[in-house]
Amino acid sequence: MSVQTIYLLRHTKAEERSVLRADVDRCLVEKGRQQAMRIGAFIRRQQLEVQLVLTSPYPRALQSAMLVAASADLSCDVQEALWLSHGTAVQTQYQQLLQALPDWPAQTLLVGHEPELSALLALCLGQPEPTIQIRKGTLLCLHYAPAIGFQLQWLLPCQLLR
Repeated sequence: MSVQTIYLLRHTKAEERSVLRADVDRCLVEKGRQQAMRIGAFIRRQQLEVQLVLTSPYPRALQSAMLVAASADLSCDVQEALWLSHGTAVQTQYQQLLQALPDWPAQTLLVGHEPELSALLALCLGQPEPTIQIRKGTLLCLHYAPAIGFQLQWLLPCQLLR
């Protein structure tokens, strides 16, 4: 297996938490939709060849993934992955990632939530605790090679993707 690229994306700006709406039902606000389109445009401009998009089924993550894929002109489908849901144990997410990795194409985008993405990144990098907090609309790139493991290549917040 050659080097694989895994992109992690925290969903973009969503509705605020409210007692009137369950967390699982929160959707993107206009700023979040604009952020997702900006991220997709960045992927297109940089000619990142994402071949698989997996997302949490929560609306804010699914909407982010769909808008990114459309704006990037990706030819792959966006697929829901329950293991990326908010509240899933990070150890479970890490095990799912490791199990699925051999079957993934060269470039895969995962769209999820905090605090799970920061904790998942820490596990991938062999850190006991998260040292990087992934903010909304932040895109980061990991390379994975079996002999080396995961290496963080770059991390870009949405506001830098103009």
